Amino acid sequence: MTTPVTHRSIAVLKLPRPIAIVISIARAIVIAMTGNSAFLTPVPTLAAVSAAIADLEAAQAAALTRAKGAVAARNHKRATLLTLLEQLRGYVQSVADAAPDLATALIHSSAMNVRKVTL
Repeated sequence: MTTPVTHRSIAVLKLPRPIAIVISIARAIVIAMTGNSAFLTPVPTLAAVSAAIADLEAAQAAALTRAKGAVAARNHKRATLLTLLEQLRGYVQSVADAAPDLATALIHSSAMNVRKVTL
């Protein structure tokens, strides 16, 4: 007797190191989730994530001028944005777990990547 194979869809971010790419991915996630009826009350709010994106953009611009202390400030802003994105990923995962049949589509609709895990 064989056991049926089931899969669970996991939301993943796959964020690269370059700041400009992190900013563009974060923006894409915010745009995809704005007005998305599947994600009515995201935690953290999309406004908070957008503010963190703007802060990182400003800090990156300052770091490119090579001002003293600008790189450390930029790295702190990057860490803040990554923390918010991880929290948002957890929220998307909780919504996907609540509807396992639609999980892959829900995760893709948030502009995040999907990893399937065999249960």
